[in-house]
Amino acid sequence: MIKNPFADYPGYLLRHASNANLNAIYDRLRPLDLRLAEASVLLLIQANPGVTQSEACQTLGIARANMAPLVSRLESKDLVSRTPVDGRSYGLTVSPQGKEVAKRADAELKAHEKELLDAVPKELRQSFVEALSYIAAFNAAEQTE
Repeated sequence: MIKNPFADYPGYLLRHASNANLNAIYDRLRPLDLRLAEASVLLLIQANPGVTQSEACQTLGIARANMAPLVSRLESKDLVSRTPVDGRSYGLTVSPQGKEVAKRADAELKAHEKELLDAVPKELRQSFVEALSYIAAFNAAEQTE
């Protein structure tokens, strides 16, 4: 068997785990005709009716340039609508059809998260989530500098 010189590199392992995780999520969302970013935005809007695109992209860490096309795709699928808030901003709300799709997407994402945690030994789950939180916070801090 060939030796992988990167097998003990945390970043290497994280990338491979992340790729496997994303592929599993994409498989779950495909029947809903949603990408992960679309599902994330849809669920955020559902949880925060009237949220602006600017607030949504800040909260989710999505580049402003990517938010408008995302919202446009959700709008074209009749999942969300925009309502003018002021001269430049629009509040976003989930349509009745969007609520049903959001409910299904949320169920798929929750089932995926359960499967992910079930793959981690029970005694390591808390530490696993804490470590990921630290990595996410570190990366967010690095991007704001």
